Amino acid sequence: SSDVCSSDLVFVINFICPSNFSDVRMYELFYKRLNVSGNIIGASDTIISGAVSGSIEDNIIDTLDNVRKKKEVQIDFSELSEEFKEDLETVKAQTNDILFNTFDKSIVEKTKNMAEIIKRKVVEMREVLNEIARYYFKDSFIDENTFEAKTSWHNKNPYAYPFKYSLIGDENCHRFDIGCEPCQSMISHFKYFIEKRHEKHILQGSDKYNGIKGYIACFNMNVRSGFETKSRIVFVGFKENGELLSQKECEEIILLNCLSTERIEIEESVVNKFEDIFDKTKTALVEAMKQEVDKNANLPIAHIKMLAEKEKSKLAKEITDLQRQIEQIKSTSANDTFGDGLAKNQKINELTERLFELKDNEFLKKSRINKETNQKISDFFNKFSLESTKSEKFMLYFEVR
Repeated sequence: SSDVCSSDLVFVINFICPSNFSDVRMYELFYKRLNVSGNIIGASDTIISGAVSGSIEDNIIDTLDNVRKKKEVQIDFSELSEEFKEDLETVKAQTNDILFNTFDKSIVEKTKNMAEIIKRKVVEMREVLNEIARYYFKDSFIDENTFEAKTSWHNKNPYAYPFKYSLIGDENCHRFDIGCEPCQSMISHFKYFIEKRHEKHILQGSDKYNGIKGYIACFNMNVRSGFETKSRIVFVGFKENGELLSQKECEEIILLNCLSTERIEIEESVVNKFEDIFDKTKTALVEAMKQEVDKNANLPIAHIKMLAEKEKSKLAKEITDLQRQIEQIKSTSANDTFGDGLAKNQKINELTERLFELKDNEFLKKSRINKETNQKISDFFNKFSLESTKSEKFMLYFEVR
């Protein structure tokens, strides 16, 4: 019926077979998620319940008998909202304070714009993938955005023409993406290539680097603080005359077209020089990466603080509820009989005594909460001490001709 307010009641039936492992496992995961959600944001409704005993049909009939009409719900909701208007405004203000003063603004902004960030990152990854493909398949391109490649299918059909792959999604070609066979082969090759290999590269010249000779090493730097690890590829390089190359210059040289490669053994003196250069820049590098890691520690710290504020709010709510109970009893005492008035007065005295007890203990309880919160934050940082590691990826001698 259109007169029933669907927001007043949601009735969901899921049948679970106790002898079916999948059903039992689903129930277990759902129940755990429910407990986590309840502990974090609270839960007001019964979600897992009741139809395991008695007739399912009787359960449904009893539930439908209690469904209210839309107008009844609206009237009750309006009365309830008016009664608790002041409390709702207080909770809203406290919630806003926790959200906007506890959480890092950059995290809030990233959350708001996550869809746009994902789209942008996908475009960036696509551009990088295309540039690598242009280098790796450079001899197989038939135009600027299309190259030919054979796959495992051609092992059974050796005389078939190579497949055409497009970097821009030409509908007449296979799409070149991260999951296609040529891309997977390319990734496997590069993974092997960068595993501690020493080589000599002859690179095609450019206006900026023509005639330069020197050495470049690639290291992978990791900074771990227990709850997160940051990784960064670091290039160290210098010319034959000893002049140092910046990270950007090393990256630009590495991306030049390679005319030929040759396996060599890098001299120990060159390896030691790489290590010395890296050690001189390591401190600043680790500090910069540590700051990135520490930023993300704001989330668990904010969660600890939020739980503390929630506990304080519960104390305040207990006091407010008692005050409201006392006022409600007083407001309905005008026409009471002597016996009713005596009973209500006794109830008011009991509630008032409880109210004074709560107010007396409020300061001590809040102090305890603050002390425990500070200890949790201190334990958190002590547990996740900073560690940094580095691993060599490759070293090469290069000539730009």
